[in-house]
Amino acid sequence: MCIRDSIGNVYVKYTTEDDAENAYNNIQGRTYDNRRIVCEYSPVTDFKEARCRQYDEGECKRGGYCNFMHLKHVSRSFKKQLFKDMYEAFPEYRKRRRDREKNKDTDRG
Repeated sequence: MCIRDSIGNVYVKYTTEDDAENAYNNIQGRTYDNRRIVCEYSPVTDFKEARCRQYDEGECKRGGYCNFMHLKHVSRSFKKQLFKDMYEAFPEYRKRRRDREKNKDTDRG
């Protein structure tokens, strides 16, 4: 899950701590749109509790200065294209996903 707020913060939720650490190490210090990327680990574990309910109801007046997350909807077609591009650029991810799914199936039964 990837969430961006209006002042430029992006929150990404990973399935494992190893994946989060790997992303942190590979992204930290890079630039995007001529801005330096600064990574931090977030103590938030339940993104539902970190959401701005006023924003969800269309009533938040704090905008980018709100201390809660303003989640933006990502269309299904855009997600599909992102995954397609990711698997083309990094085919090893598809293998890891299939291996993980296979292990879940064997653990069940």
